Amino acid sequence: MRFRARLIVCGRVFSGLGEGSKYVALYSKPLAKLLGCSPYLGTLNVSIDHRYAEALRKELEKPIVIDPPRPGLGRVYALKCSVMGIPCLAVFPEKSVYGLRAIEIVSCVRLRTALALEDGDCVCIEIER
Repeated sequence: MRFRARLIVCGRVFSGLGEGSKYVALYSKPLAKLLGCSPYLGTLNVSIDHRYAEALRKELEKPIVIDPPRPGLGRVYALKCSVMGIPCLAVFPEKSVYGLRAIEIVSCVRLRTALALEDGDCVCIEIER
């Protein structure tokens, strides 16, 4: 029997710049293919402790790469994950104001509503390896 190691990253929910919906819409076709459904037009933003950054950096050595849908946009690196059992994608845009200080989560549902999350709430993300 083989066991898969898990990477669990915890952080706090925060409100972003309000631009996630625009970018999820632009990248919706490849995101839908990876998720198996139409993505909710927005992201759940989770600020993470700097101690998780190195583990994330190692995971991002083998990400799913989503090419830009048009010139001028950057690639998006994605990792399959789940939040409280809900399948998601952790996305890391090439052009990001957050870097590895935060994880943007894309899902088929509005995670804030589905999980009754508010700014400041702690949430753990289970990254598939």
